[in-house]
Amino acid sequence: MKRKTRTISNSEIDNGELVELIEKQKKSIALAIAFITGNVDLNIDFKIPRNTGIVMSEMFLLVYQLVDDAVNLGKKGGLSTASCIPIIRSVIETCINITYILACGEEQAKKAMNHAIARTIKGFDRESGSGSHSIRVKRLVPDEFVKQFDDEVNEFTSKKGRALNWTQLSVVQRIDEIAKVFGDEIARNLNGVYIGSYSDSSELIHGSFLGCLIAHVREPFTNATIDATETQLKYDKKFTGILTDSFMSTSCALRALKMYLKADGDPFSLEENYSRFVEVVLGDDMPNKQQASPGDLH
Repeated sequence: MKRKTRTISNSEIDNGELVELIEKQKKSIALAIAFITGNVDLNIDFKIPRNTGIVMSEMFLLVYQLVDDAVNLGKKGGLSTASCIPIIRSVIETCINITYILACGEEQAKKAMNHAIARTIKGFDRESGSGSHSIRVKRLVPDEFVKQFDDEVNEFTSKKGRALNWTQLSVVQRIDEIAKVFGDEIARNLNGVYIGSYSDSSELIHGSFLGCLIAHVREPFTNATIDATETQLKYDKKFTGILTDSFMSTSCALRALKMYLKADGDPFSLEENYSRFVEVVLGDDMPNKQQASPGDLH
């Protein structure tokens, strides 16, 4: 039996149909990866710069696998649904980063690669704690090997010796930059998924008490026992949000890629899937479905 749940506007949503749409979306992601890596010709007259191609292929590949894992976990229901939330956070932020790098261009892709080198080199020598309970783990690597990457390490090390992130912009600031290049609709949709599963996942990842309540689909306002049927319905609704955020974030990344490539038509077979998604999620609540965007769900 296909599970059903409701949106905040009380439209009935079939999770089974959403799963089918995600499976089609995965095929679009796979097609994008094949194009980026030069394994398929989509009649697009655009050569992706080397660094951008390397970074995009790795990021889209991760997104594909994470989406697959989240769907398979969510199908199990119960607490397995809660385990999807940190996975979807990774999907969301990776899609934001894909779109941000495409907006900024080859220089930002190169920075992402330099950051990967710098953090890997830094990871060769790690230390935690202080005094008698401190611990240090050092990988034995020839000095001459490490020295050749001094420029990358220095680029991502502060004056106080602290490791720097690959970008100094927050997630919201990255979305602001995305809007300047790819427009308000993609930016609004990314903000929508950011305020969806993303914030809940932080509590789960960090193991807070609130994170436990989120996992158990409970709120801190009452200690009342929740009926098993009601609990399952709440997990079903949580799964709907996970599927929706997964579709929206990947759609944004794929649409941004199409715009970046200046591609005509629908090279990644997005439009039919997108239209069906709007129908499934918004139902009869949106007067003009063709003009609706996933951002309207949040």
